[in-house]
Amino acid sequence: MKRAWLIFSIILFPLNSNTFSQDLIVTKTDSVKCKILDVDTVSIEFSYLNDGIMISNTFPISEIISYKYNYFDNIVSTRLDIKEDYPKIRWAVEGGYSRRIGRMPDGLSSVERTYINKLKSGFNFGTDFNFYLSKTHGLGIKYLYFAASSQMDDIILTDNNSGNQFYGTLSDHTVLQTIGPLFTSRLYDDKKLNFFNVSAGLGYSFYSNEGEAVISKFSMDGGCYTSFVELGYDRMISNKTAVGIRLTMLAAVLYSYNYTQNGVQNSRSLSAEEAENLSRIDISIGFRFLK
Repeated sequence: MKRAWLIFSIILFPLNSNTFSQDLIVTKTDSVKCKILDVDTVSIEFSYLNDGIMISNTFPISEIISYKYNYFDNIVSTRLDIKEDYPKIRWAVEGGYSRRIGRMPDGLSSVERTYINKLKSGFNFGTDFNFYLSKTHGLGIKYLYFAASSQMDDIILTDNNSGNQFYGTLSDHTVLQTIGPLFTSRLYDDKKLNFFNVSAGLGYSFYSNEGEAVISKFSMDGGCYTSFVELGYDRMISNKTAVGIRLTMLAAVLYSYNYTQNGVQNSRSLSAEEAENLSRIDISIGFRFLK
């Protein structure tokens, strides 16, 4: 039927672009003045004149932005409703450097300040999984790990009651793990190569410390709610993989903990002045996998 219509059109109409090619097809890369023969859910079939020769061709519907019948007569205009494809899933894996931003207590010696300062910096590891409900907004879950250590050897401890002196090591090995849901927004360019992300969430942090106090070992553990905000930039390096950088700020304060030493466990609550500020800033780089 299509072939018969084509032969009939050749007989009735002179082969010139003004009388034959009255329709317009706009693709993602070009526009074609032609005669549209058939449109279905898969493709558009059309004919056009090239140096006086009629040529038939098809375009896949996925490449079409719009098509217009009798475009050059301004009679009928039809536009395809084409949904833009965008990555709906983002999984990030990364690592980097962290710095706790809480103030040190007043009245510390230079040795004590050096020791505590080492506990304020360390490495971080993180991963998050995001599902986008639209091109720009999504929900997800985040996990962050931060570790820092400090140690001093040949410490002398004097017993005030007996006057005896003990020699040993003072050490702290702290770990802070945070997990929680997040809300995320993003912007990206037309080519989907550069992604800018902003996220915020509220989670829970688990704090632990394994150490040695000269003559005995101890452990501490506790937890607190943690809020976080972050900025990120991702650059695509393949169809489904990107590299990215992330800056995160976490706010957390520890008001109670469990303390175990020499097999004896105690719980302690801290006042506002005594509370341990666990807030920190993370900077990290890693890979992102999109789908």
